[in-house]
Amino acid sequence: MPCPVVPAASVPAAVVPPSKAEPSAETTRSKREQVRVEAFDCFSTLEEKRTDSLRGWASGGPDGAAWNVEGAPLRCELKLNAPCAGTVALRVLGNTKPIAKREAVLAADENTLEMRLPSAAWEKALEASAGPYSVLLISISGLLTCSTDSGDERFHFADAFVAGFSGGE
Repeated sequence: MPCPVVPAASVPAAVVPPSKAEPSAETTRSKREQVRVEAFDCFSTLEEKRTDSLRGWASGGPDGAAWNVEGAPLRCELKLNAPCAGTVALRVLGNTKPIAKREAVLAADENTLEMRLPSAAWEKALEASAGPYSVLLISISGLLTCSTDSGDERFHFADAFVAGFSGGE
């Protein structure tokens, strides 16, 4: 005996639990469009050491630690890709201690920002390590706020690395 054909209009819609439901356009957009940190690094401002990457441990100290840079500010460079134009509030920490803050206007897409970390601030945050150098976890976090027709959209981002510092003769 053949199965009866039931019109589609009389078939109840399947109940889908919220965790399995299709994401809304808003959720999809938020997940897809984020601030992407393309690069974050810091350098000494001393003329002879200004290209030595602190993130890459590319200096002359033990294991590539920065050598004799105390007393000079650090210059940090942040390259990021923003999903929209807006205003960003940045904060830099050194081993959880506030070192610098900055606000800036960003364009949609690629942006490059610089921040100076005062020597008095980053040197206070140094911590001893098991190696022949002190270490500093340099972290940056930000909140990008973009104005849209439907209100403000906010995007959080962060990046961090450990730098080593050593002094000597």
